[in-house]
Amino acid sequence: MALYRHPAAHLWQAGTRTGLTAVLLGAIACADGTSGPLEPDGREGFERSTRIHVVNNWGTLRQRIRTEERELRIVPLSNSDAPSGAASLLMPEPNDEVVLTLRAEVDPPDLGGMTIQATHIALQGGLAFVSYNVQGPVYRGGVDVFDVHKASQPTLISQALFDETDVSALEERSGSLYLATATGDPGFGSPAVLEEVILDRGRLTALSRRVDLPSYAATGVDILGDQVFVTSGDGGDGGLSIFARRTLDLEAIINFRDARAVAVRGNLAIGMKGTPGGLYVVDRNTAQLVATWEPGGANIPESKSTIDLYRNFVLMAAGDGGMKVVSLHSGQTVAHQPAPNVDGIPPEYSVTNAVSSHGNLIFLANGGAGLYVAQLRPNDDDTDAELDLVGKVEFPDGPSVNFVAAKGNVLFVAAGEGGLKIIQIGRNAPVAEIQIAPSSCTDDGPEMAC
Repeated sequence: MALYRHPAAHLWQAGTRTGLTAVLLGAIACADGTSGPLEPDGREGFERSTRIHVVNNWGTLRQRIRTEERELRIVPLSNSDAPSGAASLLMPEPNDEVVLTLRAEVDPPDLGGMTIQATHIALQGGLAFVSYNVQGPVYRGGVDVFDVHKASQPTLISQALFDETDVSALEERSGSLYLATATGDPGFGSPAVLEEVILDRGRLTALSRRVDLPSYAATGVDILGDQVFVTSGDGGDGGLSIFARRTLDLEAIINFRDARAVAVRGNLAIGMKGTPGGLYVVDRNTAQLVATWEPGGANIPESKSTIDLYRNFVLMAAGDGGMKVVSLHSGQTVAHQPAPNVDGIPPEYSVTNAVSSHGNLIFLANGGAGLYVAQLRPNDDDTDAELDLVGKVEFPDGPSVNFVAAKGNVLFVAAGEGGLKIIQIGRNAPVAEIQIAPSSCTDDGPEMAC
């Protein structure tokens, strides 16, 4: 595939919306259509890295995790907690059908007294992968792996600490963990780096390979079929890079500034930018830019942002702009949840950092304002939607929430420097566990899937 470089451009023109809608809906409805899982054996460029320090001893790791069994309330918001511009609205009653049970709290890894914070959470196949970095100019980070096949009994099974590497985001496929990182290694042309780490039965190893990316830091990563998609910013040469998954050869780059996140489905790769917030829609098969949309928000430089895809909508965590629901039919913002306006919390600390969907429930990581829950109600033809604010999750220690990820019946909440909370999601009945086939694997900790 040829290497394309696209300047920022607006593709909306008179008379083109109908055709573009058909392209977008056809692309997002497509199945993967690629070959089966890639095996780590036989791929080139891997080496056993001395900068990756792995701990797979369950006896050591279990000291970081504290099991709980506490039901969490979703409470209506008071006027003082209501989003800016919505203080006079009558908030809906809490959704009694949703039951949230706190199952575990996890301390962050120990990096010799340095302040470390969770940056991203990926849930894949009964495992949860959590990335960390260190605040400030020091390049240090880490990754945890949790077994959440049984949501009521989450287990920390693996840990890796990285020298000279911040880890901003991660994603797992077929026994490989792909990391969006920044490095202080002078051997790279710029700090932004994509790293692939081999997993052994879900546990981390020190076997990895790395490739250079443009700009100061890799910020987001996603995988589909035989391609890896990575955003990096905020230099003039940042944007969305597309790599061949087997070789990590660069196939294409679509340039835009302040690239923050990427989500891929069907034939579409959607990249998010900040300052101001925008979405870049790319046909991943041709690496051609299909459309650019400008929902706005995300005006705070060097901030974390995420996007999630729900049906035919892009859910966009837009920082100071709250959360925006953007239609893939039209590119228009069809619903908007403003950033919270909470007494005693400066506006820059109560912004929407991340968004994750669980059915039609939307979880919002609102920084110092905490974890909010909304409900999205699309219309019959999926072209429009209404958004209701359900309430705020009430934690005993009232933590700030920097990241949230939901999948199946598990909700992971990253509470800044306070570590992680693992929450089981139910709906007004005992929660059905995720069942797995008996495993013949053995290790020094609980049995898990091979």
